[in-house]
This record gives sequence, C-alpha cells and structure tokens, in this order.
Amino acid sequence: MASSAELYAAAARLDSEAGGLPGALDDVVRAATPDAWMGPAASRFDGELTMNRGRLRQSADDLRDTARRLRAQAALVRADELAAACPRPAPAGPSRVC
Repeated sequence: MASSAELYAAAARLDSEAGGLPGALDDVVRAATPDAWMGPAASRFDGELTMNRGRLRQSADDLRDTARRLRAQAALVRADELAAACPRPAPAGPSRVC
C-alpha cells in the first residue's frame, strides 16, 4: 500500500498536469485564424479544434477529481500511519502521550 506521502505527491502531480491541459492548444487557436486558413478544411479543423479543447478541459477536470480522491485517501492512510505509530495503551495500562 502506498504511504500518505506518496499519495499526496501523486495528487500534486495530477493537479500540476491538469493545470497545463486547458491551454495546450492555445498556440494552435491563435495560429488558425481566418487570415491564415480559409475554406471547408479550415471550418472542419476549427470544429475539431473546439471539440478537442473541450476534451482537454474535461480531462483536466477528471485529473483534478482523481487528485481530490487521492488526497482523501492519503488523509485516511495518514490517520492509520499515526495510529500505528502511537498505539493506544491497554485499558489498565499507563497513560502514554505520543
């Protein structure tokens, strides 16, 4: 099982990757102007570009959702790690502070 630190690190990587996806096609959008390209192929390309930009945004949202789930799992794992590092004393045993 992954440690809480590994899960938090994976969530951070996913958030980082998600941040770059929505703008990945911005250079293409700026270059594909009517001045640069016209006609039926340009119209088809523009439609596909719009569709793919939407897919990238959805993929970024999916990555962020997965990162949120990883952070939630990491918090549970961290709680287990802390509990394992500081077990509760036996009911009749001495009190112990971790």
